[in-house]
Amino acid sequence: YNHSDADRDINCIFPIERLRELAAEHAIGAVAQHHYSGFMGRIYTRSTVVNETAPALAKKLRDERVDVFLLVPA
Repeated sequence: YNHSDADRDINCIFPIERLRELAAEHAIGAVAQHHYSGFMGRIYTRSTVVNETAPALAKKLRDERVDVFLLVPA
């Protein structure tokens, strides 16, 4: 796919600077220390995502006390 916009500005697919701006304006509490990628590309075994990958990620997010998870398509 054409990713030239993302090459110019990563915020098109990963809005990290926008999130940091919102945190600086106190519109949100903070930006999480860790960021995850793991649901990209073709999913060959949906049951693995549903039963293993997604629950493992949810546990990590709970352990890090994340209140909101932003899922961004790319």
